[in-house]
Order: sequence, then structure tokens, then C-alpha cells
Amino acid sequence: ELNIRSLRTARFADAREHVRLKAMPNHLILGGRFGKEYKGWQAKIRALEHDALCQLLETKQLTLDGESFTDEEVIVQCEFIGSLDTHEAVSSEQKDLLVIMNAVPDQAMLEEGTCREVVNRVQKLRKEVRLVVQDPIEVFYKVLMPSDDGGENGKAQVRDEAKADAERLQRIISTQTQPISKLIGKPFLPADRKLPHAVVVCEATREVQGAQLEITIARETPVVDAKRVAALGGGDEQFAEHVQQLLTAMEPAALKRSLAANGGEVNARLDGKALSLKLGRDFSLASLEAAS
Repeated sequence: ELNIRSLRTARFADAREHVRLKAMPNHLILGGRFGKEYKGWQAKIRALEHDALCQLLETKQLTLDGESFTDEEVIVQCEFIGSLDTHEAVSSEQKDLLVIMNAVPDQAMLEEGTCREVVNRVQKLRKEVRLVVQDPIEVFYKVLMPSDDGGENGKAQVRDEAKADAERLQRIISTQTQPISKLIGKPFLPADRKLPHAVVVCEATREVQGAQLEITIARETPVVDAKRVAALGGGDEQFAEHVQQLLTAMEPAALKRSLAANGGEVNARLDGKALSLKLGRDFSLASLEAAS
């Protein structure tokens, strides 16, 4: 797999710092054309400089000492002359096209690679518990910090390295939450955003670049507006909690079907009282929406 951050194309005329052009006379054609004089013409053709060869590539012909040549008679090949410490280069079979790749990752690319590892761990966990793309879920994460329990120098050094790995992962995830959410197609939230009544589907700890990442997958959780819903029950806070439990107990698919059928409302009865709860007014879907 090759992930490309940017792509730039250039003519050979504009890539002198990376490419050297060389001319190869077509022996089959030019040998018959010049006969005994061909050896001298070979030397002249091989001595053609970069600009002349660029012109030949663009116009398909050139004039040399009064003689005209086509791009079939003079074959132009290219070779990479940049640093192989920082670049990789591959030419086409005819050596008329050169692909140059900057093979040195910068910090942003390294962090992007870390994010892809996080996404990989989440997707594998979803697969393990047989979740499909359409399942309404939320994903919560927690980077586990190694315990600071003293110990011998060697153990302390290992602990310090593990702590550095954990702090690095925490920093990267905290700044790349949106890209990770986009890649997994679900909310990706810190563990402290998981609501107490969330229904956990699975929880597991996975290693990511030397650090331990705790991943929790929960069903998409409806979140009631406690103050507003309590007012529906005469100001009773416990009433709002019971409504929260009622919505949480509903299967996400059934809840969404009810919303679609009733214009964004859920009709229910609680303690003998008829309720009409409107999405966006009385409750929201997913912790991410509730916190926004």
C-alpha cells in the first residue's frame, strides 16, 4: 500500500536537479543512413545536451550540423541524479518517464501512520464482535499510562520509555480525533465522555506503537435534556433519569424507525404518563451531539 500526500508532475526541462537526459542513436536506422560516417555521428548524438534533448522530446525532431533527426532515430533516456538517501526513483521500461518519491517521512506523515494504526485496532475489534458498518455505535478510547512504582534502574528506564510512548500516543490522538472519526465512520471520543448509562458492546486493550490503548465500543446512546425532561415530570429529576433509562433500553434501530415514522418524535408511556419526546429538543443521539 502506498499513501501519497501530494503529487507533482514536471517536464524534463523543469527538472534538471533530478534528471539527466542522454541520447541513444538508433543503430538500425542511422547505421544504414550514414554508413561509414556513422561512428562520427554517434559521438555527436551522444554529446547532445539537456536543452536539445528536451526540444526533441517536445517537437519530435531536431537539427544537428545540418541533418534532421526524428525521435525514432534519436532515442532519449532519462536517469535520476538526485540523492538516493532521501529519494527513490523508478523509470519506465523505455526510460522516457521517471517517477521520483521523497522517501523521508516528516512528522505529520509519522503521526498519520499512528492514526492509521489506531483505526486498524478499532476496525479489527469491530470485526471480532461481528459489528457491521451500519451498526449505530460510539467508540471511546483511553491511553493507559504505566504505573510509577519505582524499581530498579533497568525497570525504571523501561517504564520511562513506556510512559513516553503513551504520552506521544495521547498527544497524537487528541489532535487527530476528527480524522480518526472520519476513517472509522463513527464518533471517536475520550473515555470520560462515555455516559454512565451507555450500553457497552465490548472493551479491549490493544498495543499501538509501544503504548496500551483501551478501546470501548458502546451502542449509540440517546441523551436526554435532563432539565427539560424533568419539567415534564413536574420537576422530578428521577423522572428524567427514568426517561433516560427508557430511551437507552430501546434498540437503536427501533428508536430510529420510531423517529422516522413520527416526524422526529418518540411516543411512549412512563408511570402511566403519555410522553412525546422530540429529537433535538428533549434528547439527542450520541454523546458527540450532546456535547456539541
